[in-house]
Amino acid sequence: MSVWLFPAEIISEERPSGRSVQQHELIMSVTKKITPIMLVLLFLLAGVLTSWQQWDREGQLVREHAINSLIEEIDTIFDDVNTLAVLASANIQEDCTDDLLRKLRLLTASGEKIRSVSIIRNGEWNCSSLEGRESPGIVSRGTTTHSLMIEQLYRLKTEMYILYFPFQGQVVAVAVYKAAIDKILMDFSRKANIDVHFLLYPEKHPFVQMASQNYPFWIVTDSQDGLADYVRDNHYLLILFVLLSLLLYFHLRRVQRISPIKILQRAINNDEFVPFYQPVVELASGKIVGAEVLARWNHPEQGIIPPNEFIHTAEHSGLINALTLKLLTQVEANMRCFRDHCDMPFHIGINVPPLSLEDNEFTDAIIAFIQRMNLFHIDVMIEITERQQNLIRESVLKRLKETGAALALDDFGTGYSNYAALQRISPRFLKVDKMFIDYLGKGGVSDSIISNIVHLSELARIPVVAEGIESEEQMERLRRMDVSFGQGYLFSKPIPFNAFLHLL
Repeated sequence: MSVWLFPAEIISEERPSGRSVQQHELIMSVTKKITPIMLVLLFLLAGVLTSWQQWDREGQLVREHAINSLIEEIDTIFDDVNTLAVLASANIQEDCTDDLLRKLRLLTASGEKIRSVSIIRNGEWNCSSLEGRESPGIVSRGTTTHSLMIEQLYRLKTEMYILYFPFQGQVVAVAVYKAAIDKILMDFSRKANIDVHFLLYPEKHPFVQMASQNYPFWIVTDSQDGLADYVRDNHYLLILFVLLSLLLYFHLRRVQRISPIKILQRAINNDEFVPFYQPVVELASGKIVGAEVLARWNHPEQGIIPPNEFIHTAEHSGLINALTLKLLTQVEANMRCFRDHCDMPFHIGINVPPLSLEDNEFTDAIIAFIQRMNLFHIDVMIEITERQQNLIRESVLKRLKETGAALALDDFGTGYSNYAALQRISPRFLKVDKMFIDYLGKGGVSDSIISNIVHLSELARIPVVAEGIESEEQMERLRRMDVSFGQGYLFSKPIPFNAFLHLL
């Protein structure tokens, strides 16, 4: 049985200048400090705006309720006025005799807010408790109105509201002291702390405007509570928001200190990284003869996470060695289980970054792993990409070969030193990159490149493995081109070890 150790792909980056590094670090530092502050400010602003809207809505409801009570109080006065008008209407068809004047004056005297009670016949002032039989000379639409009407009037050095009540085609006019209504408004404003106005016509853009349901008048206010009122009414809530914002800030700063590297380290310590296996198939027979091992992060909350989301961080943080060794421990346990169930020849591959082999301690661990696998008659094969093979020193290559490790040259055909790489590595296998398989049979150069690789492999007696096979057509073409092995989603995606055993 053979085990392949495949190096992870390393992304080369051009090193920035010293000034660029300093600028980048400065930007990252400022961003790191500003981000929690911005989040806290957004939280505080959202909390204040929400509470402001709630407070303002509640305040408006309170104002509307208070104004409605004010309207009811004024309606009560006008109800008394209406009662006087009804009593006066009993004599609406009579001439203005002394007896009628006496009755009208008695009605006027019955209410301290009443200025006068008058009868209007055929649009003319007929009889008035104030003017007597003389016409006051008031020109008004109310004298011929067919519906209840109110108008404001200044007469005889007195401001008043005149209510016109139509009865039997005639009109009873009752004058109410404006000062009486103004006093009610002033008392209300003082108690409710709301400036209000009594209007006979609605305004276009009042803050709050409410109409009487019984009489043609409106109570409006064009003022609203301001910031000072909000702070006064909600100072305890604002203090709570500030305290919560501070707690949020310190929490975010604490979370920031838990870097991706620390999260990755914790995941390694908790054995959250597990091996998945993708079969390698002999194309001539269709039998599974090997597998590539790929790391997966079995996150306790997010589930299975693919390697492209953590390998880069692992490599650049130096944790890739610890991750790989943890993975090898599980692979070794899997291989023991595999050997208990099957003794067939087999190939398994595990990714190992080339630069990690420069670490003597890590290399010693790899060699120890190879030697333990040899006890189970399992050969370990280390795969090296054509573009990365120069990253491994000759002494490391020699040491690996001396331990019995087999080497495979990955991504063959994508570099510029094919023959030199073959001579230096002396690989056991050549692997054709998926990019050539994707364009196979589409009229490009992929067919010619693969044919040349196969021809070269036959001369060197090195079998070829095609990666990324996804269709029957690709498999048939590769088989006709005498490609020995293949792997890809056509056969199986990477799966856990127990599921892999069921494929055998």
